[in-house]
Amino acid sequence: MMRPKHFDPVGAELADEPERFAGAVSRKDLFRHGEEAGTDVTGVYFAPGARTLPHVHSVDQVLYAVSGRGAVSVEGEVHELLPGDWMVIPAHAHHWHGSISEEESFTQMALKAGGTTRWLQADDEWHRHE
Repeated sequence: MMRPKHFDPVGAELADEPERFAGAVSRKDLFRHGEEAGTDVTGVYFAPGARTLPHVHSVDQVLYAVSGRGAVSVEGEVHELLPGDWMVIPAHAHHWHGSISEEESFTQMALKAGGTTRWLQADDEWHRHE
């Protein structure tokens, strides 16, 4: 039987991956179907000031803001995300995302059709937003 599901960031697992995240980030896989061509839905909680390091996906990604204030930078252009906002990150676009400030957390849902992720080193653009 199909039933509604609820993402509670409190139940998400802390991602202890300094090569991918700066600050306290918790995430929970909400839906996974297949590896390379399936659908991935992930709930992600960014503590105040936390965010991803720059990365690229081999497929498009949709970020949906659930709560708080977030930021997403795509190819160096930074956008603010508020609850209900969503944005498509094109495949192979250099980007990062997370909390927009040291005072406010941010929760998002990330959706993509499988694919791979290549994590990059923090660059000048990323450091400008520290």
